[in-house]
Amino acid sequence: MKHYINTILITFTFLNLLTSCGPKSTINFQPVPLENFPSEEELMPYSSQVVYAKNWSEIIIHANFAKTTITIGAHFSTTRNACGRDAYGAIPLQAWNKLAQSINQAVSTPLGEEYCMPEAQELDSQGYYKKHVDGSVEIKLDDKKTLVLFLVRDGQICTHLKDHALAETLHQGLNNQVAQADREECPNGWGSN
Repeated sequence: MKHYINTILITFTFLNLLTSCGPKSTINFQPVPLENFPSEEELMPYSSQVVYAKNWSEIIIHANFAKTTITIGAHFSTTRNACGRDAYGAIPLQAWNKLAQSINQAVSTPLGEEYCMPEAQELDSQGYYKKHVDGSVEIKLDDKKTLVLFLVRDGQICTHLKDHALAETLHQGLNNQVAQADREECPNGWGSN
């Protein structure tokens, strides 16, 4: 063992001598003129086919004993799919565009008096209640604040959005995302693996 340690020490000493001998080369770094850099549009091209998030960064949905997070990259994660496991996925472009457009509109309009609507009580083909937002929906805003968009209590979904049609459209879109997250990596539903 002592032989190996001595060999390692001699090797490091020899390498140190080699790198410290000889003339020192100096590298003269010159800054690159800003006009030679590509524009922001060239670095991050925008697509006319995508609706981008404006003034918000994340949607957090508490539903079905799970937390589902939707990012501005049109991806989601859930802490519990129908098989009881974490799951991750992408939102189809058409669904993303409708959801992002609705959220953009919701965060850019002033809030009003609380408005409540009945909670969905539809059954699926297996006789279970359809998966839907049955907790709360929070939007993380760019200014680090959180907007509670929906809150379920006493069998009703409540919001402060003035535009009731927007509230219902948005709630339906979020219900669809909860259902998608529930099926992600578990297409056969509860009890399947």
